[in-house]
Amino acid sequence: MFTQGRGGGYARRVFIVVPIGHDQPVYDRPWLTLGTIAVCTCVFLVSWAVEISAMSEITAAAAEVDAVASRYPGARVSFAVSGLSGQLSAAIGSLVDESPERAARPGDAELEAAMLRLVRGLNRLPALRFGYRPGAPTVSGVLGHAFMHADVFHLAGNMLFLWVAGGVLECFWRRWAFVLLYVVSAAAGTLAHHLCAPSSLIPLVGASGAIAGLIGAYIVCYPRSRIRLGYFVLLFFRPFWGTWKVPALVVIPLWALTELAYALWGAQDGVAYWAHVGGFAIGIAAGILARALGLVALDAGQE
Repeated sequence: MFTQGRGGGYARRVFIVVPIGHDQPVYDRPWLTLGTIAVCTCVFLVSWAVEISAMSEITAAAAEVDAVASRYPGARVSFAVSGLSGQLSAAIGSLVDESPERAARPGDAELEAAMLRLVRGLNRLPALRFGYRPGAPTVSGVLGHAFMHADVFHLAGNMLFLWVAGGVLECFWRRWAFVLLYVVSAAAGTLAHHLCAPSSLIPLVGASGAIAGLIGAYIVCYPRSRIRLGYFVLLFFRPFWGTWKVPALVVIPLWALTELAYALWGAQDGVAYWAHVGGFAIGIAAGILARALGLVALDAGQE
């Protein structure tokens, strides 16, 4: 998905391009693809509801921590809070004193109670519980992060890419091979992300690595297909939209090179580009292997 916006306040120029289809015939209902979309959507809705509740608890607890710390500047908690990143870790760390020689001071008990409520709220955040954090990996993070998404735009973008590539591969590949490719691509994307930021505590969420693997296999096995792109342009408050078809050999390599460029550049926009690159590389390798072994029905070409 390509997006661009310009202008202060309300954007005067917005350009959005998303894949919405292809001209590659599909001869069966892609139940696995549809099921994956349904599962990811349900997980997002549930996690969104839990996050709203958790954020309410976190906000109230953080305000209480600030109030207690203001009333009792010398108050400290006797336990460390780990697994946090950025300013939150620094702010909480300044209120911790684990020294056994420290004498109790006024406000300690109140501050510890408020801090425990804050930690309980943080532990309820779905991204922290089920996202993959290289610096603090968990089994739930390894297994759950590929079904979670940060927001509705993240979900919609991933599911559109999954719909475009997944339906074709599920039709022409054996279903066990489709599932294997999905799982291995997700693992490769996670590994690539881990290797590029092994100490990061920012949670990785999303099916991007797995879907990038499907896209890689798609371009190898069905290079002569054309991708239908939908566009929306807001130019000085006037909307324009439509669709056009672009050869897969143009749009997919362009997307992959863009992801690689951002990964090498070290873009700090919250996108796990190395996860995309790792998954895509596995998909390319799987597509080449499948063609070499004659395991899939190949593209006959669309004119």
